[in-house]
Amino acid sequence: MPLPFILLIVLGLLVGMAVAISTNRATVARWSEAAARLGLEMTPGGMLSHPRIDGHIDHLVVSVHKYTKGGGNNQQVFTRYQVDYPSLDLGLDLTRQTTVGGFFRRMVGMQDVEIGDSGFDEAFVVKTVDRAGLAAFLTANRRATLGNLLTAYPSLKVTDTFVRVDVRRVVRDPEVLVSTVRRLVGVAKSLGGSAPEI
Repeated sequence: MPLPFILLIVLGLLVGMAVAISTNRATVARWSEAAARLGLEMTPGGMLSHPRIDGHIDHLVVSVHKYTKGGGNNQQVFTRYQVDYPSLDLGLDLTRQTTVGGFFRRMVGMQDVEIGDSGFDEAFVVKTVDRAGLAAFLTANRRATLGNLLTAYPSLKVTDTFVRVDVRRVVRDPEVLVSTVRRLVGVAKSLGGSAPEI
């Protein structure tokens, strides 16, 4: 292999590394700003780990982190926001209903609890171990809150212990990071996730 070609490869690798380091520094700076505004802790990550934001807001556990799914040309990067709260004890698992998924579930008889609100039932797949408790829990206000959140975040997942959304990119705007965390904390509170004072 000719020397100029080898030098071009090395130069390309060095430029790529410099860009990655610069991008990571910018991400860490913006995430640090968001964490400070939220009163949370920022962990910058390193060569083999991604930055994280963690802590408590109103006694609820909050985390924001970046993760990758897949590999090679199919690799996708996500920002995950999650707020944990005390268990609702409903065996709840709530996600977005897809046309194909809804058809398949009906064909094979998989659980999808319907609550009699056609808009909500068409939008969500709901699983529970306590149908009566779920019916009482999913008030009109909570259904509207979840419906609004699903419109903004199709990846929405709600369980007995957390509300979570994944965004398919690295979110670098501090305003978006802060507003998304605050919105999820508000939803967690509306779901009854209010921990007692310690």
